[in-house]
Amino acid sequence: MLSVQPHTTVLVSSSQSEEMSMSIRLMSGGLAFALWSIKQEREPVACGFLPMGTGYGSWWEAMQDLFFQNEILCFPYHSVEVYYQPQQIILIPHEHYEAEELALWLQAVSPLSADEEIQWQALAYPLEDEGKLQGLAWSQPMYQFLQRTHLRLRMIPEYMPWLASRKRQSRQSIQAELCVSLHQEGIDCFLIKQGEVHFANQYRFVRPSDPQAMLGEMNYYILALWRSLALQGESDGLSLCYSLDECEESCARSLALLEQLREELHLYLSQITIHTRSIVADNAHQP
Repeated sequence: MLSVQPHTTVLVSSSQSEEMSMSIRLMSGGLAFALWSIKQEREPVACGFLPMGTGYGSWWEAMQDLFFQNEILCFPYHSVEVYYQPQQIILIPHEHYEAEELALWLQAVSPLSADEEIQWQALAYPLEDEGKLQGLAWSQPMYQFLQRTHLRLRMIPEYMPWLASRKRQSRQSIQAELCVSLHQEGIDCFLIKQGEVHFANQYRFVRPSDPQAMLGEMNYYILALWRSLALQGESDGLSLCYSLDECEESCARSLALLEQLREELHLYLSQITIHTRSIVADNAHQP
């Protein structure tokens, strides 16, 4: 497997890329990617992390320039999967879903200003085995750029492969599980019971650069959800997750934060586990 450093040329031609698939995870500070042969997908043929530059007017402008600087991200691959961090998450029953009304659902949950609304794209991700789907909001300029760049594009919420694995695991138990996915801007929370998602919401950090403030906010949101969802401290589970696709320093910071959170919450909850996610592992556990 080839590990790629920033701005390193990867010996993959445009014609060779047609026999490969690409996975990308977009993050606030850059992106992680992995290339897979469509004939043998057990191990990626290349993977790496590419940091974004500074001095841009917006995140999506910096991210687009990262694509322009690294042609490997723009080749005509057999398929491309992009893992993205939604800005909003809601659950919608299939019988109430109309594609043209998705933006209205999102607006009703968390009203946007006129400027924000222009920049947001309403997306849907189905939970086929549950009779419901997720309504999601994400960067409209970046979404349109990816659609222009890749014809065979699949957009996946970044937490979804891990959440799907927790759903499969929960089918073997009658206990509920609160799943919390940590990212750089906040936490995504899901209640799972017997293979089904019963609740989903997102909580954004007020001070995302202050670890102690983040710890306090996570404590507050998790315990508030635990009470409002009527979960049991002795029997129901709490699963925490962080990404391994970020730089080494960010990964270490996330792990330390979740370990401290687990230590503090053990006063109230007995079943707490910490998990990881990455595009390499997620490729083997796609929902």
